[in-house]
Amino acid sequence: FDFDGHGRSEGRKQDMTIRAGHNHLFVFESDGATITAACVGSGDCSLGEEKKVSFTLVAPTRKVYGDAGDPAATINRTEQETFSGATGEEITIKYYKPENGAWSVLTVCGA
Repeated sequence: FDFDGHGRSEGRKQDMTIRAGHNHLFVFESDGATITAACVGSGDCSLGEEKKVSFTLVAPTRKVYGDAGDPAATINRTEQETFSGATGEEITIKYYKPENGAWSVLTVCGA
């Protein structure tokens, strides 16, 4: 394009590269406690050549109400950091229950 730095064309040509940002668009698959997030967004992805990352759900340590431990499932910390470092996003776990034909968020007791 022609540009002199002040918005006026002076007959000089300059090359300019505009890099469009990559927007992650994930498709998820599960195998047991392992969830794989595959990015199907176009362009260079920060998740590497395969454009995917897997993380493992860790079962709650409290299995029975009133027992010691945490009642919420967690994500393996290293896998969480890998995903967050590549995407800038945090993985969160929410529990849902069917209610009047829709899904509503369920509060984990004691969490």
